[in-house]
Amino acid sequence: MAGLPAGAILEKTGEYREFKGAMTENYFLEEWMQRHDTTPFYWKSGNIAEVDFIVQHGADTIPVEVKSERNDKAKSLAEYRKKYTPTVSVKTSMNNVAIGEVRHIPLYLLWQIEKYL
Repeated sequence: MAGLPAGAILEKTGEYREFKGAMTENYFLEEWMQRHDTTPFYWKSGNIAEVDFIVQHGADTIPVEVKSERNDKAKSLAEYRKKYTPTVSVKTSMNNVAIGEVRHIPLYLLWQIEKYL
């Protein structure tokens, strides 16, 4: 929809750097919607914080922060966790799997996200 040429992605041009976050968020959304009937929401706290997706999984409400690279700092997710103390939170990125209160799920494993929730 952005009219981004395929070459911009393959060559990682300035246009790619501008759109990679939005493309990665769309990738998560497509993977989620393929397997669930519920539409994700997002959370915004004034101009302080914004979590990319809030998803319903069983009885759990799970905040999801989507990152397109290895840098997975998520100040907004930390703000949400401080305010609502969810049992599980998710960060997706190019990093490896890590299981804890915040589940780190690599982008290539989003098709198996339920396994890590």
